[in-house]
Amino acid sequence: MNAIVRVGAILMITAAAATPATAQSLFATRGLGVPVYPVDARAAALGGIGVGIIGFHTSVVNPAELAGLTRRGVSAALQPISTSVDVEGVEDGTSGTRFPLVTVLYPVSPRLVMSLGYGGYLDQTWGVITRSEQDLNGEPTEIIDQLRSTGGISQLRLSGAWSFSPTFALGAAVGLMAGNVDRVAVRTFGDSANVIQPFDQRVRWRYSAPIAVLGFRWDPVNRLRLGASAMIGTDLEASNDEEDLPDVEYGSPLELAAGASYRLTSLLMATAGATWSRVPSPPTTTVSDETVRVGGGLEYQGLRSGLRTYPVRVGVRWAQLPYRLPDESRPTEWGAALGLGFRIGDPMDPAAVADFSIERGARTGLESTTITDGVEEQLWRVTFSLSLFAR
Repeated sequence: MNAIVRVGAILMITAAAATPATAQSLFATRGLGVPVYPVDARAAALGGIGVGIIGFHTSVVNPAELAGLTRRGVSAALQPISTSVDVEGVEDGTSGTRFPLVTVLYPVSPRLVMSLGYGGYLDQTWGVITRSEQDLNGEPTEIIDQLRSTGGISQLRLSGAWSFSPTFALGAAVGLMAGNVDRVAVRTFGDSANVIQPFDQRVRWRYSAPIAVLGFRWDPVNRLRLGASAMIGTDLEASNDEEDLPDVEYGSPLELAAGASYRLTSLLMATAGATWSRVPSPPTTTVSDETVRVGGGLEYQGLRSGLRTYPVRVGVRWAQLPYRLPDESRPTEWGAALGLGFRIGDPMDPAAVADFSIERGARTGLESTTITDGVEEQLWRVTFSLSLFAR
């Protein structure tokens, strides 16, 4: 058992240099994974921040964004991702699908809107395979080591927004950051499989931490909207069922988000925003950096047919990724997106909303003495979200 634990530790350190790779992202092998942004396709096409956007959109970032809704509804987002990975000249392709956002919307009164929402936070789905050769019983034997991780950490929030006036609202949320991650380490022995049987270790980690959020939304002048929120949590606790593996306590999460949008004309809106975050810090040699993320975009609402509106959007974003090993360079990612919407009814109070965005981006970094050229991922990310409202 201890041998496979050591194998797993070695694979974690050298994961980015392994070949081939199978993962949603090789950058997820560091720390607790790569960030997942809990926003709908409209916000994804407008830079991905999801704060301070005029008009309807759903996210679990700023609870004050709920203010003004008049209909009960549900909203969900689906996000397929396809990446091509290059590590020291070795290339591979990966793909996966996740649900970054699911929320139920419920106006209690003209001033109070409640929501129960699920949103992504960190994704740890990845896998690596390494091949080596050793002498066993005097014969060269191929050794194949596999390390797979499946799961991640998400947020479950109960949110409320109170409208003090048509131009100002406050929001608050309480919730739980939780998730499961299954880790599997398997060693097989090439042509000697009939002599030496494969062995493995399987561990399930369970994560939990209470969180709280405060936010506001303010329209100080006509055509301008401002928004901001702060999320804080207690230390993230990780537990498992293995007797020889102790439970682990990570640091506490903290995120500050702010954004603004302005109607340049009656049909054209510009928006921009930024977040600063501190993710839970692993009590290991992994470095957990504070990160900054910025994004923005334009939305044109001139395409209409009766009560139907077809907004067209473009946006860009740039972000730092939080985890790396001590001798590695900081990883970053960027993306450029194009989006299209379909809305039935009043643009500010629609009966149904379908949004689509497609993004081209890349992640780079993790250069070190071991991985001199670092890791590069080119990605295509599609986000589709659907919101339905009761009449």
